[in-house]
Amino acid sequence: MATHASRDTTTGLTFEQQVVIHRQDGIDISKTKLKKFLAEKGVKDPTEYLSWMFQPDEAYYLPDTNEVVIYEKKFQQTSGSADEKLGNCAWKVKEYGECFAAAGIYKISYIYIFNDWFKQPRYEKLLKYIRSVDCCDYMFAN
Repeated sequence: MATHASRDTTTGLTFEQQVVIHRQDGIDISKTKLKKFLAEKGVKDPTEYLSWMFQPDEAYYLPDTNEVVIYEKKFQQTSGSADEKLGNCAWKVKEYGECFAAAGIYKISYIYIFNDWFKQPRYEKLLKYIRSVDCCDYMFAN
């Protein structure tokens, strides 16, 4: 018996590639660059602080303000697993916070970037919750 349903993530990956923030005021620490950045800041094993080695869709270290901004991109066109993951921003901020604190960085922002699917009325409570969490926010891709 299979334990995981197969799923096509092609559309989500295309969304991630098309929606790019590319901050000019920061150092790109997206995906696999995060581990190298943390090592340069003295965090040799991020999994001492993180449940596993996260690879954020897009993330930047802003040296002028000594903060990290993480962008998590979510594309949905039917109900599915992304719906269940969106409420975990507080946990992600806590996990990232412990890891970045070990690197001397204490300010973190965790921002979802959603496609228009998440503008449906059924997401109103969830979107309100995300904004109620310290350091969490969201925006819609254009």
